Amino acid sequence: TLFLDEIANMPLEIQSKLLRAIQEEEIRPLGSTKTRKIDVRIIAAGSADIKAKVEAGEFREDLYYRLNVISVHLPPLRERRNDIPLLAQHFLGKLCPRHGKSIKGFLPETMTYMETYDWPGNVRELENVVERMVVLADERTEYLPPELLPPEIRPPIFASKTAAPFTVEEGDIRSKKDAYEKAMLLEALTRNRWNQSAAARELGCSERTIRYKMKKFGLRKPS
Repeated sequence: TLFLDEIANMPLEIQSKLLRAIQEEEIRPLGSTKTRKIDVRIIAAGSADIKAKVEAGEFREDLYYRLNVISVHLPPLRERRNDIPLLAQHFLGKLCPRHGKSIKGFLPETMTYMETYDWPGNVRELENVVERMVVLADERTEYLPPELLPPEIRPPIFASKTAAPFTVEEGDIRSKKDAYEKAMLLEALTRNRWNQSAAARELGCSERTIRYKMKKFGLRKPS
């Protein structure tokens, strides 16, 4: 089984090769002069309107009908808000072991803000937000507070009370500095899909600094 995510973003040249592979049930490996028979089941997904892409000439119509044997339409997260607590808890259970945390869940007010947010990035954005909160949470945190939510989700009251999306003990300047750097680095890496070069450009530092800070703060690209 081959899963192709965001199929609508596939270049037309690659679409032609994929169509040929599906039709002829064979491929030619890179650098080889011989073809190889394949027996593969393809599952394709995308957030864009592929039918509209076809009409705009940005997606091959013949490939569209080849792939569109069984179609499943999943509404955006904003239209199924009851799924948000279940998905958030699922991601929390998945991400806590990765970051060495033992967080049990979310405070009720935190979940209220999450359920009222529109989530333009859908499930991927939700997972990124949960990971951000896990990374920034104190080692003693059992339930994630709304202070850890990013600015676009957390209420204005938190943005006005603190300049940084995290909580640290008063007077601990070094902890504040490290927490701030960690938050900025995580946001830059997330925005740039963990591309270290792009994150370095955005933050105005070298890739070497990015790698050093990632190691220092225990940040790893999600698998």
